[in-house]
Amino acid sequence: DDVMSLIPLKDLGRYISATLRTHQHDASVRPGLTELVGSIEPEAGLFAIDAEDKAVASALCVHDGELAGLFQVPTHEAARGNGHGRRIVLSAMKWARSRGARVAWLQVEADNEAAIALYRSLGFVEAYRYHYRRPPGGEN
Repeated sequence: DDVMSLIPLKDLGRYISATLRTHQHDASVRPGLTELVGSIEPEAGLFAIDAEDKAVASALCVHDGELAGLFQVPTHEAARGNGHGRRIVLSAMKWARSRGARVAWLQVEADNEAAIALYRSLGFVEAYRYHYRRPPGGEN
């Protein structure tokens, strides 16, 4: 079974680099993202898939008791449609399951149809929707 062909990264810097590339974020967010991910208290699995020496997908899976939360699961736009998202999500879920997680959850933007289709094919169902609000004239 090819699912556990991905093992969690021990190198936070490599994970951050992969996430910046796959999300196509500016490098200016590196310090904040590094601090945020590095401060996660429950055990976290950091995953990345490389193709031709470039990160094409990444994922963060936080294991907390019987729960597994999937965060930041981007696939670089040039590499979409090749099964990287499925492979990385299945690897992250298998990693969490091997540590005792029995329930997985995630968040996805409502207009991300490809991700929603992937998650549905893996058995995820919508639990609820939410949105953020700010006062009139408030900053983004």
